Amino acid sequence: NIATRGGTRFQPPQPPPPPQPAPPVAQVSPEGVGTLNRNGEAVITLNSNAYLQIVNASLQGYPGVTFVSATPSALNLGRNVVTLRFSNLPPLNPGTYYIVIAFNNGTSISVPVNYIKSP
Repeated sequence: NIATRGGTRFQPPQPPPPPQPAPPVAQVSPEGVGTLNRNGEAVITLNSNAYLQIVNASLQGYPGVTFVSATPSALNLGRNVVTLRFSNLPPLNPGTYYIVIAFNNGTSISVPVNYIKSP
């Protein structure tokens, strides 16, 4: 029983054409939870599918904390263990904080870190 509209047969909606594969987007994701110590050193693990440079990092919610360095600052493909150094770290309570890392392609990610008081 096919409905007619204006004398033409009404076609059921066709499924959309399959999407074209998009060009690969540079993606970085944190692996697990990193650590941050009272000396302002954070060690995090990042998985990347592109060669990217870390251009900045900040401790979310603490604008007075200054990013000093990332070692290494260049990510390779796959798993990267990166040490970030910050100065002006205020006294923090043990717990989870977030470091926002900015890359040279304009993207940024938020990485959870556990603050541990021992260096």
